[in-house]
Amino acid sequence: MNKPNRPSIPKIRKAFNSYLCQDIKGYEITMWDLLHWVDLQHAMHFFTDTTGLPMGVCEEFERELDRVVEDWIKEKAWEGK
Repeated sequence: MNKPNRPSIPKIRKAFNSYLCQDIKGYEITMWDLLHWVDLQHAMHFFTDTTGLPMGVCEEFERELDRVVEDWIKEKAWEGK
């Protein structure tokens, strides 16, 4: 079985933490994989249900479409690879 193609854990964490209101430390790979299987809302609900910590998009990005924020997260995570 091939290893999944992912950015580094610090890059994934930084990308999510740039746009979401909760630190995903410890859930980087899970959140990254979820974002490729489900939409951002479902990934955030998973995090909230699993950790008990409220997760959402940072206030300055609330008016953006979820799909746009997902794309920004993915782009930021792959930056400089």
